[in-house]
Amino acid sequence: MKRTLFLIFIIYFTGLTFAQPKIDRYKLVTRHNPVNVKMDAWSPFTVGNGGFAFTADITGLQTFPDYYYQNGIPLQIISDWGWHSFPNPRGYKLKDAYRYYNVHGRKTAYPTNQNSPAGQWLRINPQRIPLGQVGFELRKKDGSPEGREDIKNIFQKLNLWKGIIESRFEVDNDTVHVVTVCNPAEDFISVKVYSPLIRKGLLSIAFKFPYAYDPSVKNNPPYIWNPYAHTTLVIKNNSSSAELKRVIDSSKYFVYINWSGHLIFKREGKHYFKLIPDRNSNGFTFSFGFSKKEISGTLPRFQDTYEASVKHWKLFWTSGGAVDFSGSTDPRAPELERRIILSQYLTATQFAGNFPPQESGLTLSSWYGKHNTEMIWWHAAQFALWGRVKLLEKNLGWYVKTLPEAERTARQQGFKGARWSKMVGPEGRESPGNNPFIIWNQPHPIYLAELCYRAERNKKTLEKYKDLVFKTAKYMASFTYYDTVRKHYVLGPPVWPAQEIYNPVKVQNPTFELAYWKYGLELAQKWRDRLGMNRNKKWD
Repeated sequence: MKRTLFLIFIIYFTGLTFAQPKIDRYKLVTRHNPVNVKMDAWSPFTVGNGGFAFTADITGLQTFPDYYYQNGIPLQIISDWGWHSFPNPRGYKLKDAYRYYNVHGRKTAYPTNQNSPAGQWLRINPQRIPLGQVGFELRKKDGSPEGREDIKNIFQKLNLWKGIIESRFEVDNDTVHVVTVCNPAEDFISVKVYSPLIRKGLLSIAFKFPYAYDPSVKNNPPYIWNPYAHTTLVIKNNSSSAELKRVIDSSKYFVYINWSGHLIFKREGKHYFKLIPDRNSNGFTFSFGFSKKEISGTLPRFQDTYEASVKHWKLFWTSGGAVDFSGSTDPRAPELERRIILSQYLTATQFAGNFPPQESGLTLSSWYGKHNTEMIWWHAAQFALWGRVKLLEKNLGWYVKTLPEAERTARQQGFKGARWSKMVGPEGRESPGNNPFIIWNQPHPIYLAELCYRAERNKKTLEKYKDLVFKTAKYMASFTYYDTVRKHYVLGPPVWPAQEIYNPVKVQNPTFELAYWKYGLELAQKWRDRLGMNRNKKWD
């Protein structure tokens, strides 16, 4: 006992430390590379850059989309900039979905009439654009298509360290090798293909473009393939590249395709194209990308994208925090470590864009593709806590951009400051529904801004987010009501608390919201202190 106390004394007063082995981050990450050895509709792999993602089946492309959609997770291409609205001939506005509620003696409008024609249109629109579908067309010698059951000897690995999908499978005893990678800086996917099927003329690439998601389905909607409701124009088609212009009602975007070698790009239908490789080679590379605006200049090709991805993901995994449980004897440790690694990969590929993501990230459409603002804490706070605050700031930039819309919402309801709507598209407009009464999303921007400040404790960060913090806090203080009988401030009604099971017109002072309100206002006061401002007496 004396010897132990003596050692503690020596360590404490001398600063003596014992060297710890440095985490081998390459081993830490790559021991959790996911592998598929069969076609599993619940296990597609995704590559992405945070604001754009491509989900592939076991072929490395989207060759069997119907099987995956019907039995598990769909194969989709989604961006944070691609949005579409169905026509609005009646000119519906948010006020057309209002209902009025008594808020401490005054009538206040909330857009809860979601089942009205206006409510339905405003809830559904805008929605994400399904950018397209890109897969192999594999043919048998007699020209008939190869089916899912014809795919044999599958081996597919998601290389987390490089951000690439490596796929290998056999069709009629011929092997197909595929490498799929996403450009970290541009919304481009690059693919390398090698197979004897090319010389036999039995392999090509199909590009198909749907009209939109089915608006009658809120979560994981099927595509609408109506060929007459949209157009696909060929802007350019030469020996090494093609450019398409997609027009969907009032929305448009551009598709770029380039390739190496002697391939032919041809139209097969109104919204169906094929890239057919030359039969004098066993392999080829091609890239395809999407943009809201027309791109000029050099477009990335396979080698460019591959090298950029390797560099990007190595930097990602070697910066920020890391936890290595390989020394643990607890049988749960490997699974916990696996979840940590895969969660970091998934959020970096799908939740780090310029618009906060839908609940399902960029894997599939849910809630019509809209962002539910109460969810951003789970999606984005972890970036700062793992030492990757710049990824959080990409999401937070949308809150700064849409502050004026949040202020309009607060004014319309008779409050001060900026109120954050529950379910929104990129423009920040509230969507009608049952839950515009949710308030526990309000302190989120204050907390997230605080995480940015903790990462970079300087005045620049305070100045960057002070309006976001103060206008949010101003609304929070304005929303409280002073009960003259009990002589204290109260929250609500109306409030729909986080449990989402109670009557919002009767709820007052729900526990979590009350604690979070107190925390948020105290944090906003700290920001005033840091900026040399007087404390706001109302907030106190």
